[in-house]
Amino acid sequence: MKSPLSPILEDIETLPEAFKIQFLHSPELDYDVVLEGVLTEVWFRPIWLAPLFWLLERLGILIAERANSIKTTLKVVAIYDENGFPYHLWFRRFYGAKVKKFDVKVIFDRASKQAVDLVGLKGFLALAWDVRFAPPDTIKLDVVGAGIRYRDRIFWLPNWLWPIFLGREEFIQKVDFPKADQVSIHLLIKHPLFGSVFSYKGTFQVTQHKEKND
Repeated sequence: MKSPLSPILEDIETLPEAFKIQFLHSPELDYDVVLEGVLTEVWFRPIWLAPLFWLLERLGILIAERANSIKTTLKVVAIYDENGFPYHLWFRRFYGAKVKKFDVKVIFDRASKQAVDLVGLKGFLALAWDVRFAPPDTIKLDVVGAGIRYRDRIFWLPNWLWPIFLGREEFIQKVDFPKADQVSIHLLIKHPLFGSVFSYKGTFQVTQHKEKND
């Protein structure tokens, strides 16, 4: 296993190169992966949920923005843990009125056999993803579980409970052929009571940076 997403995606021979570079990035490689681009829109609604999004931003779970044309970067760093299992660090930077950070640790949870994002302060919140490749150009990721991480264990919340607090997150990334190194992304969060409450979308160039772990 060279990447936390290898058990899910590595056998797919038709995976576009931009996806291989990002999602199958391995610690053996002498570069980091960087996505640079612009979010054409970011929003949350209704507006009276602003205090909740402010809190989620302070906890490192989400960004509280309502804006257009925000320069954004994502750096993917691949590392092995102390047991020899690979994980990714995804460093997101949003360059709006001020620079906002949203960092994620991506692991393969061997207990649940799922890709998991560890977000929030010290990675206390675990989000399990269903990852699917839709040939020829699309990857779809849907959050299918949420839990609280304590030390090396994840305590999963009931499926009826976590969507009330977090909503259901859907993410689509698509290669913009014929530009094989350009991808479009769209993230949407739907709440069971309030409908669509958060979204961002944009276009990014996928590059390899030799200055590893800078």
